[in-house]
Amino acid sequence: MSQKKIVGVTACSAGIAHTYMAAESLEKAGTEKGYQIKIETQGSIGVENALTDQEIEEADVVILAVEINIDMSRFNGKRVMRVRASEAIKNPEGLIENALNEATIYGEKGAKAGSVKMGKTEEGGFFQHIMAGISYMIPMVIASGLILAIANVYAFQRDEAGRIIEWGFDTSTVMGELMSNLFDVGQVGFLLMIPLFAGFVANSIAGKPAIAAAMIGTYIANDAEMLGAEAGGGFLGAILVAFATGYLVKLLKKIPYPKLIQPIVPIMLIPLVSTLLISLFVLYVVGNPMASMMNFMYDGLTTLNENYAAAPVIVGVIIGAMIGID
Repeated sequence: MSQKKIVGVTACSAGIAHTYMAAESLEKAGTEKGYQIKIETQGSIGVENALTDQEIEEADVVILAVEINIDMSRFNGKRVMRVRASEAIKNPEGLIENALNEATIYGEKGAKAGSVKMGKTEEGGFFQHIMAGISYMIPMVIASGLILAIANVYAFQRDEAGRIIEWGFDTSTVMGELMSNLFDVGQVGFLLMIPLFAGFVANSIAGKPAIAAAMIGTYIANDAEMLGAEAGGGFLGAILVAFATGYLVKLLKKIPYPKLIQPIVPIMLIPLVSTLLISLFVLYVVGNPMASMMNFMYDGLTTLNENYAAAPVIVGVIIGAMIGID
């Protein structure tokens, strides 16, 4: 009996820990069972141990332990088993056996790989799209947050006795000027964080043509001055704009364009039309209601904090529980 060949891809939403833990677990379990196994990782530092076309072609089964959308076209015609990264960590042996016994042929609708007729395309769910956006946002959050934290160390003015008297940068000194500029850099990062998140949520839904419209629409949704409101739409607004953009672009992709203009459709026509429509949608339809809802939430939390001594504890418990469940 010839040695079974297994290939796979691991990718978690953050692209940090579970991606590599899942790959290590699968490779160890596969090797112990005498299989020839290779796992590609798609983490925060990019693709490592990349699978070649020949390796995919020769594989008996493909295991995808992923929590974000990945390029599936190279697996057309192959037997594929798709699970969450955590399943590969918890029970790699069982996953490998299930994949060998139960994996099904994957393929895009109407596509062919060799002599295999493909079935329907698999669709990513709501949370998978959200996690795709988060995975791209995390480096921005970390970099901007650390820069702000470093700058904040120098932002507290002290009197001669060493007591903190006010927050602000002493720009009359070289260090104060430098830290003030670093603080501005960190703020730019946080300003771009939410549009970046929305752009890659939309990208997960409909591909690259959706990125521009989602990022621009979300920037508008979070600019209180442009909306004429007291607050922006925050992450809830970003999610709404991202999904609206993603499914609008999917709809635009289905239009049968004349062959003459097809080369410019994904790089010019769809981004232009979707950006115009989403921008108008945010400015004149959902922008102000989203901003009002977020402002109501801010006011509610502020009132709760000012009037109830136990409010910080309650909020802390809720946030802690959410983190623990996640």
